[in-house]
Amino acid sequence: MSTVDTKDDMNISEMPVEIMEKFCQELDTPSLLRLSESYNRISRVCSRVITQRKKDYLLDKLIGAWYLPAGEAKSAVFVVIRDNMVKVLQTLNIYTTEGDILPGMSEKAWFRFISIDLDDPEVLDILQLLYQELKDRKYIKANQGMQFINSSFDTLVRNNNLKF
Repeated sequence: MSTVDTKDDMNISEMPVEIMEKFCQELDTPSLLRLSESYNRISRVCSRVITQRKKDYLLDKLIGAWYLPAGEAKSAVFVVIRDNMVKVLQTLNIYTTEGDILPGMSEKAWFRFISIDLDDPEVLDILQLLYQELKDRKYIKANQGMQFINSSFDTLVRNNNLKF
């Protein structure tokens, strides 16, 4: 009986489309239909777990960080959780011409800000958008430690009388 070394095996989701298509063409019809139904069933059964894990993954990547642009001076972005809300604060400066990091942000003085309820059904889409925007705009995570991030965020909010 042979064993399979899973470290060297290619995950089906990583296979090039051409190889997957060839694999499907080589299966007989009943096998192809069973395979398809299996993946559909897994997707249906695990959808809540998958959604929660995506949300947790993005929160882990985003929360408690201060994002700074790589290169030219733009704005900094803080992402924290307060009272079951994701709070995003984008600082502005006189050199900033870029738009909101997220659509629908409020603006006051040198800041744009928004709160998103963690229980909102659209929170995952918003977190994915925020993560992608930071990545596309080449922001880098400048972790200074949670205490520093939290106190900096709280100080900015308090000193500028921001309500969100």
